[in-house]
Amino acid sequence: MKKQNILFVIMLMLSFSLNSQIIITGKVIDQETQSPLPWANIKIDGTYLGTVSGNDGNFTLNVKSLPVTLIISYMGYETDTVVVKEQQKNLIALKRKSILTDEIVVSAIRQEDKSPKTYTNVTIEKIQSLKAGQDLPLILNFTPSVVATSDAGNGIGYTDIRIRGTDITRINVTINGVPYNDPESQGVFWVDIPDIASSSDNIQIQRGVGTSSFGAASFGASINILTGVLKADPFVELQALGGSFNTFGASAKFGTGLIKDNWYLEGRLSHQYSDGYIDRAFSELNSAYLSGGYYGKNTIIKGLFMAGYEKTYQAWGGVPKEYLNDAKLRRYNPYTYENETDNYWQYHYHLNITQKLNEKNTFNATLFYINGYGFYEQYKKDKKLSNYNLEPVILIDTTRNDTITIKSMDLVQRKFLENDFYGIIMSHIYNNNKNLRIRTGLNYYEYDGWHYGRIIWMQYAHNVPINHEWYRNRSLKKEFSIFTKFDYDINEFLTLYADIQYRYVDFTIKGTDDAFISDTLRKFYNFWNPKLGLNYNISQNDELYLLTGISHREPNRDNLMLTDVDSLRPVHETLYDLELGYTRKFKNGLININAFYMYYDNQLVLTGKINDVGDPIMQNVPESYRTGVELIWNFDFTKWLSWDANFTFSENKIKKITMYIDDYELWPSQRSLVLKNTPISFSPSIVASSILTFKPLPALSISLLSKYVSKQYIDNTGDESCTIDPFMVHNIRIDYTIKGKKFDKINLFVTFNNIFNEFYETNAWVYRYYDGGVEYKEFGYFPQATFNVIGGLTFRW
Repeated sequence: MKKQNILFVIMLMLSFSLNSQIIITGKVIDQETQSPLPWANIKIDGTYLGTVSGNDGNFTLNVKSLPVTLIISYMGYETDTVVVKEQQKNLIALKRKSILTDEIVVSAIRQEDKSPKTYTNVTIEKIQSLKAGQDLPLILNFTPSVVATSDAGNGIGYTDIRIRGTDITRINVTINGVPYNDPESQGVFWVDIPDIASSSDNIQIQRGVGTSSFGAASFGASINILTGVLKADPFVELQALGGSFNTFGASAKFGTGLIKDNWYLEGRLSHQYSDGYIDRAFSELNSAYLSGGYYGKNTIIKGLFMAGYEKTYQAWGGVPKEYLNDAKLRRYNPYTYENETDNYWQYHYHLNITQKLNEKNTFNATLFYINGYGFYEQYKKDKKLSNYNLEPVILIDTTRNDTITIKSMDLVQRKFLENDFYGIIMSHIYNNNKNLRIRTGLNYYEYDGWHYGRIIWMQYAHNVPINHEWYRNRSLKKEFSIFTKFDYDINEFLTLYADIQYRYVDFTIKGTDDAFISDTLRKFYNFWNPKLGLNYNISQNDELYLLTGISHREPNRDNLMLTDVDSLRPVHETLYDLELGYTRKFKNGLININAFYMYYDNQLVLTGKINDVGDPIMQNVPESYRTGVELIWNFDFTKWLSWDANFTFSENKIKKITMYIDDYELWPSQRSLVLKNTPISFSPSIVASSILTFKPLPALSISLLSKYVSKQYIDNTGDESCTIDPFMVHNIRIDYTIKGKKFDKINLFVTFNNIFNEFYETNAWVYRYYDGGVEYKEFGYFPQATFNVIGGLTFRW
């Protein structure tokens, strides 16, 4: 019955196209060579309708009336506008750009118009309309299947993102094609690149296995960021913002425009500060960005420098469950030591060369180096000296002529990380300018990371040397990968997509960690990741697509190092992904329906299992899956009212899992519990976003932004007492833009966040244990800010 209903809906939507009465035909060619341009984009201005030229450059469009304005674009060519007044064949000759453009740098790893549409493109206009001093995960929070969280509660400082329930260690992130995931943890620390959104020109988010990329495994999603795109005209932009929780920020940005037709430079300086919603969870963030170089007809030589510094007060402990409904207590921070802070410096260097070899071949290469250094400081009360490889301190009590043996005391420790991450990415694009496009990419990198801990203060130092180091270990990782992608037009309606990637990983860990687990471990991984897709254009407005693929992911440093027992060390994970979707374009909008099934073999999850010193370790579960439907639509109802929304409905299950619970009477053994068909933690069954925008005046925009996330389980037991409550939050954003003759524009904005003062949380942890035969649970929740305001002014000329 469900299949019949879905078929009926699709057929009903297809029937709308029968109302078209006028057929526009045309051909897109190169102005100089007169050769046809296949895959050119032809869009009807002011609508969502359009088509793509065929292998011979020809296209057909159905319209209800004339005249219409067509916008024709093609990579490497000037965009052209043509007004069609009568029903005749239109010959459109596009002029080749005098220089190469930046988009070609990332085209090897992005999905395109004829690719299966399991992706979302976030334009610079959309980024600017959502940016309000918060980190990138909060800006992307309104894209499909995304849930963002913030430790400090107001989106500044440590933030995180999940896509379809997939955490950041499984999401491939690149900046201008360069891998950004930390190779050993596979995580992404957005706080280390503050205000990256201000230098981002567009972002593509792929859901599922997506297409092959560089760096960490795309094990459920990928985020590709493109920065520093050439702006032909010079500009200077100043921004200042401020708001609740003593939040303020300032940035200065400039672009030179094309100098002597070939040179361009763009830069930015940013500073942000916030006390945070959570008590003492302040963030002090500074960043710098500089990119530019030579742009020629067939050559780009471009450099990039990016630096970030962050100092954040730790808010990692969470808030007890019983505090959540109290307006004051829900801002509780268990840390009180003045300098309980995280400090990190990170520097990025890229050198890119793009060369158009001839009309069919383009080559691209980027050398990169990322350097990081930092530490976090903690006050530890009454810690055993043996935990720091120290002998007891013996003091002399002169009043009693006796000695005092001290085996534990208060101290201050720092845990350090120093790392170097460097390598090269290369790609080659072949386009026969008819029906075949081949993209090949190669990546090699090396990573060298040192972890060590030092004591900087002790209650009774005695003869312990200053900066006593109690552990040191090193991670060395090398990766080589290569992929080839084929886009082949079988005919004017059907496009075949094929993608095969090989990844080789060499991961070495040696030394002693902070719990004195000492080992030298070396692991090798060889992965083949195939993908296959079909894109079928039913009509100019209707499209069906299918994508299936396999991805593999190796365990990270913590997975491997937290135990020295080989039987407990995890193996790699495998993801089998199937995506099936339909897109329908209307004059004033579009609808996309995407169904997905993601099956995991040996997915790594937390089971409650601990190592010899009580640290939790992740284990493989044989079978688990995520399946669901994503509904996405964008509609411009009138010139003054538009609605962008998305809904995800999913089921996320582990078929069988053994959970472990501490029992103090059995220590170091644990209780075990076998469960079946339990929900995967942090995987809500419903995620929905909505942006309703009202423009009563050309200069004034008012948007209502809404986010709904259903119940999330904190662990993998399915225990109803271990959940994050569902929430729905509404924000209002107002933008007013003034345009002038002596300046480009002045934009004033104000955002009212959480206008209904909702008490809600986006992340949590739970620790379960038995004592005296009674089960206890300790919780740490991460509340998000109640009603708050932030506003700003941007001046650009």
